Amino acid sequence: MKRIAEKRKDMNLSQAELDEKLGVSQQTISKYENGSREPDNATLLKLSKMFNVTIDYLLENPLSNTKDSLIDNQSLSEKEGALLLQEKLKGTPLVNEQGVITKEGADIFATFLINNADILKKLLNDNK
Repeated sequence: MKRIAEKRKDMNLSQAELDEKLGVSQQTISKYENGSREPDNATLLKLSKMFNVTIDYLLENPLSNTKDSLIDNQSLSEKEGALLLQEKLKGTPLVNEQGVITKEGADIFATFLINNADILKKLLNDNK
């Protein structure tokens, strides 16, 4: 994942400094950068926030660009949306200790979306 190395260098961070921020070893950072290992979902989310880029960009999706931000970009990929939702729900009964949405949490969320579909459609149309 050469983009991790690119963004790390853009921020003038060494691998050692990045490993401290992420809570992984310098060897792990090196493996991410040379492509012999991929970050887990939680680490991808941390990296995307730290570098202010989308997860798709880090994963080298050709349709992504560095200007896309998780905060500014209103069009998240399915994976980014799921990760962002998991992050926001941590510490609630809707997710387990690992931060993964439980079946009960998914059912509650799905019911909310179905029951509020009209409001959500209006919000989406107002933002266009």
